[in-house]
Amino acid sequence: MLYIIFALLTDYRILVEQRTAKGRTDITLETHDHVFIMELKFDKSANEALEQIEAKRYADAFALSGKKVVKVGIAFSVKDERNITEWIIR
Repeated sequence: MLYIIFALLTDYRILVEQRTAKGRTDITLETHDHVFIMELKFDKSANEALEQIEAKRYADAFALSGKKVVKVGIAFSVKDERNITEWIIR
């Protein structure tokens, strides 16, 4: 669903499961001056998602882009709420 929402934003580039040297980002959204790296976790914490972005060094792939890199960890609850339960932006 997030992909569909972002894909409708015509001026932005969205990639799903973009390969990096140490893994794949869940969602990468590139604007004119920012790169948003989003990691999604189901029934885990948003902090765990951010930890994965850091541990796998996903931001390194965009270091030379000249754009500001924003890391976003998003947690979903599949068991109970079936909704976004937490997010952290760094």
